[in-house]
Amino acid sequence: MAIIYSSSAGFSKDYASYRLLDGGFAIKFNTLDGLLASEVSRFGQGTLWEAEIYRYREASTFASDHHVTTAGGVKLYVIPVYGTNVPIFPLRAFGAAEDGIRDDTAEWQTALKTVQNVGGLLLNGMSRVTKVTYIQTWEHDMMLIGNNRDQDGIYMSSSDVATLKGIAKTPFDLRMENVHLKGAWADDPKESGEECWLVDVFNISSLITVNCKFSSSQKGLVKARASERAESWYCHYEESTRDGWNVTGSKNTKFIGNTVIHVRNDAVGLHVNSGSTDPTIGQHIISENYFQDCQGVAAMGARNLIVSNNVGNLMRTRFCVVGVDTTFGEGLLSPFNITIENNVVQDLLDYKLFEGGSNTNHFYTYIYPMTPSEVGATGTIPGEARSRGAASSLCMAASTASEPEAASHRGWVSLYAVTSSCAPAPAALPI
Repeated sequence: MAIIYSSSAGFSKDYASYRLLDGGFAIKFNTLDGLLASEVSRFGQGTLWEAEIYRYREASTFASDHHVTTAGGVKLYVIPVYGTNVPIFPLRAFGAAEDGIRDDTAEWQTALKTVQNVGGLLLNGMSRVTKVTYIQTWEHDMMLIGNNRDQDGIYMSSSDVATLKGIAKTPFDLRMENVHLKGAWADDPKESGEECWLVDVFNISSLITVNCKFSSSQKGLVKARASERAESWYCHYEESTRDGWNVTGSKNTKFIGNTVIHVRNDAVGLHVNSGSTDPTIGQHIISENYFQDCQGVAAMGARNLIVSNNVGNLMRTRFCVVGVDTTFGEGLLSPFNITIENNVVQDLLDYKLFEGGSNTNHFYTYIYPMTPSEVGATGTIPGEARSRGAASSLCMAASTASEPEAASHRGWVSLYAVTSSCAPAPAALPI
């Protein structure tokens, strides 16, 4: 096809340009930086601008909703790189450097505003962000996608900054794959009154994270109030002064194949306020995870809970606690149908299970299925399973602890209202 130069493009001879089959005009640059830095004058609304894998449509001179503006003052809309049902937009196309150095806050927030209305955002590098992004106006499903969780993501350069925060206008689904959300705790280790988890979202329908990495937060890593479901698959959670993964209100929860290390409080915090005793309607599964240097699982108000095939190493004070928590109006249900099996706890940090003293809050597994009115009547002997509340059932089988005294004394309770869901215990694992 012959190259056609527009009479209004004073510098178009320096770039490949051509007429589209629909009669429109297009101009192509060698690099995205070259396109954004271009002094080329506008061609007219609808003109296609291209560079590398990135494509734009020229906006009207009077547009106020455009995504980027070239050095020559031309307003452009980003065209998604792929996707039909869910269009995917590259963050780089919005002008972000994604080098971890330059401040990409404006580009990040413009991109999120754009994709929140229509689709997903592709990350292809590490963007430095310095301001909290609030979701109060959001009401559509959204995806954050990377190619490599060790290289692609968002770096919050202040301890007071969250990636996503707030109460959504309308419940929506949020999905993240292969991205790294990194806080500034390692680089900016200060305490703050701000409640800045890396992800702190409320009033969403579901939160799904797959093969992601969340690290270095002065508050916590991921906190969500998800009404329908919350799932984390094969993710890595590291370094937090509070929880790793904290979910409230979810009817269905899956935390499977993840790693949680160096977290001051719970690796998994689950708070349930409503739910059926029927596992086909609601179930919570925490399985095949590795926990190190953290507390383990805290499941408040959980029904149909399965904690299985997890490994805990150097646990802080406890591996698993199930019960009722009214502190924040969360976790209000009496636990029902609890299965804890095939877990291995290799050590507890500073445990005082038998020494007495002022700290008696160290235990491997502590179950207190109480009604809210019985909160506080937990007794003084940690590690002992006890029954309060009708129709509660618990299975604890084939779990081992490597503290010999605790394992033989009260580290794991092997029989307690055993349910039919418990398979025969396999041979004990070597200690």
